[in-house]
Amino acid sequence: MIQYFRKIFLLLIPAAILLTACDSNDSPTPAPDAPAPRTVLVYMIANNSLGYSSSHYDLNDISEMLEAAAAGALGNSRLIVFRHAYTNANPQLIEITDKGQKVLKEYTPTPSSASEEVMNQVIADTKKYAPATRYGIILWSHASGWLNTGIDTPEAAPLSFGYDGKESSTMSITSLANVLDGKGFDFIYFDCCFMASVEVAYELRNAAIWMVGSAAELPANGTPYHLVLPYLMPEKADCAGAAGVTMDYYAGQYAPWADVHSNPDAFGATFSAIYLPSMEQLAHAVKAVYNRQYPVTDRLLVQQFGPQTNRNDFVDLKDFIEHMEGITEAEKEAVEQALESAVPYNGATEGIHMSNSFTVNHHCGLTTFMPTSAAAFSRKNYNLLEWYRDAASFLYDINQ
Repeated sequence: MIQYFRKIFLLLIPAAILLTACDSNDSPTPAPDAPAPRTVLVYMIANNSLGYSSSHYDLNDISEMLEAAAAGALGNSRLIVFRHAYTNANPQLIEITDKGQKVLKEYTPTPSSASEEVMNQVIADTKKYAPATRYGIILWSHASGWLNTGIDTPEAAPLSFGYDGKESSTMSITSLANVLDGKGFDFIYFDCCFMASVEVAYELRNAAIWMVGSAAELPANGTPYHLVLPYLMPEKADCAGAAGVTMDYYAGQYAPWADVHSNPDAFGATFSAIYLPSMEQLAHAVKAVYNRQYPVTDRLLVQQFGPQTNRNDFVDLKDFIEHMEGITEAEKEAVEQALESAVPYNGATEGIHMSNSFTVNHHCGLTTFMPTSAAAFSRKNYNLLEWYRDAASFLYDINQ
């Protein structure tokens, strides 16, 4: 069953005014490009199984982007792709246009594309080559939600976002927040698994206005860009619409017993659009519940979205709270109201049938870590996260 709520934004693309100037000899000089209404950067780390010659999911998605551009989906906006391919070719910064694609810049393969250094440089280059009034970013690769382990976190080992060829080349979620904070993105769209977690959204709450992501694994084909880009490219992007059209696509393909080779899109999906300014309200409501330290005795009944071996890492936030014994109706209502504000859209198929097969009985749009004790908070550097500091640390007596 698909449940969703969308906010539709008006499409507003202002006309650009081109100014010219003359030198002292009255000969014309080229005017700088007027800012586009929007530039979207797709940060594509495909130096992994997603870019294998047998799969080429990166090239398939670029083909969908070209299809959207040819159909006029970009308007006056600009679509830039940083692609680190599986081949030995250098990473490239590419522009997708209605006439095809062109290379703007090449990079050396080191340092890692999952490092703060390279991502910062790519963002700066994108703004240089494609200045715009508004910016959005799509993060494309493997990912593992809040698991706060990556190359730029001092205590860490892999993984969180951006599997760059090997497990030791991934970016922690805290490092991702360090990069994206203050860069002027108004949306962050995750075309990767497990990123619709409350921990990720809270860490990125100051980096954008909107975040789109999946609570569970994504089907290998990921985002259908030919359908999604018309929602993301306008100056006033519609992130709820983008999440909804993706969810509609996968709901239409859903067939839990389909053959993976004949229909890899049939195995279910979840998607959420998260309004990041409401994350503070959600943290306050959840902290008030966690501070009461209600017991949860039937943990196996809580809706989970992760692989069976890590079933506590990604559980439905609302379902977890509602399984707390002794919680009051007023406390439940406060959390529900905060969730309605923070997650204007969420959708899920009736089941997920990938690394782990399970029925989706509850999906509020955000997952969370379900620790079994205070000591569990040290796992995967969870205690470095701002959600831990501001909300989750109150779940158990940290002095016990």
